[in-house]
Amino acid sequence: MVLVRDAAASIEKCMQSILRSACFEQVLVIIDSRTKDHSVRILTRYAARDPRIQLMQYRWSEPGDFAAVRNAGINSFRTDYGFWLDADEEITQPGAIMNMLRNADGKAFSMWVISPLGAGTFDMYQPRLFPVVPGVKFECPVFERLDWSLKRNGIETVSTSYSPVFHRGYVQAENVARKNQRNLAILSVALRVHNLTNEQRNHLMAQYWVLGGR
Repeated sequence: MVLVRDAAASIEKCMQSILRSACFEQVLVIIDSRTKDHSVRILTRYAARDPRIQLMQYRWSEPGDFAAVRNAGINSFRTDYGFWLDADEEITQPGAIMNMLRNADGKAFSMWVISPLGAGTFDMYQPRLFPVVPGVKFECPVFERLDWSLKRNGIETVSTSYSPVFHRGYVQAENVARKNQRNLAILSVALRVHNLTNEQRNHLMAQYWVLGGR
């Protein structure tokens, strides 16, 4: 599953890294309805060449809910396992995911995500490869969490650096500023919602203060 909005500069590298692996039976590309660049033209060309690629339009309502988009993708999966990637990311070892699936046994895999950031890098582990079972979903409209629902459903999560995901979204300072502004807008609305759990509210509040929210 790949989320795309105005990603013409990065989507080809992303798609090429996905299609180098034979493990993906379905490649669901969710296109944000606000997309104005030629991402759709690029993706239509890929879909015409590879029957695994399914293009899905998603009508975004401001300020937005990334968890809802990703969950719409999960609901469209026709496979036992799901994998998610952003349009400004690449899989560095595509063949390694097939090896994970061969030994999955119902487990989820938290993969190493490497993000160049200024003069250094920011890295973390995120659940990326996961069993598609009822109750497994993303939570929180931004800085989404998959790990909570995996834990609630008793699914073991294994951390691995075997196949890092390379994230290019924070290389340029203007991209960082734009994303921070977008995320603050989503957080401001989300924190006014009264049906958040304490876990969700604490997570979102922490991110709000990190971004300099007032």
